[in-house]
Amino acid sequence: MSEPDEAPVDRAPADQGIAGHGHEDVPAESSRGRLGPGRLRALSALLAALALLLLVGGVVLGVQAVRHGGERSAREAAVQAAEQQAVNVTSLSSNDVEAGLQRVVDGGTGDFKAEYDQQAERLREALNSQEITAKGEVVDSAVVRSDEQSAVVLVVVNGTVANKAQPQAQPRRYRMQVELEHVGDRWLTSSLSID
Repeated sequence: MSEPDEAPVDRAPADQGIAGHGHEDVPAESSRGRLGPGRLRALSALLAALALLLLVGGVVLGVQAVRHGGERSAREAAVQAAEQQAVNVTSLSSNDVEAGLQRVVDGGTGDFKAEYDQQAERLREALNSQEITAKGEVVDSAVVRSDEQSAVVLVVVNGTVANKAQPQAQPRRYRMQVELEHVGDRWLTSSLSID
């Protein structure tokens, strides 16, 4: 037996319109592909807020990159100054007393410079009377702490020392802690201790 043909039932009430969403005031052709003025304003506000967030994020990242680059550059300059001062202190010779002492003084500031100035005459006498020749070479260094105004650097120096009593150069190894301050456009030694 065949069942009787049933007429298709339109389940959407007539007042729902073609879209079937129950909104009498929304014409069928406007429900697809077009944004109403309210939705367009909301989308514009959302896009403007996203653009602002991206701009702020870019500025923050840019500032951090510049700051990090400045700190890295300051750190490298401080290490270079510490290594140079370590070489200056361990490389003195009776053949070049005044220039050697002056290099150390020129790389110093504050208490370090004042103390070295006070000891300069004794060092001058010892270098000349004992005919000392000392040479140093940096073999390693490490930053303990640093910022854009101050730094502490550990420096290891291999050196040799010869004098009138022992003309054959003898090896030496120095471990130094060099404290530096940024003065003007230079890093200067404010304290130096040797182990």
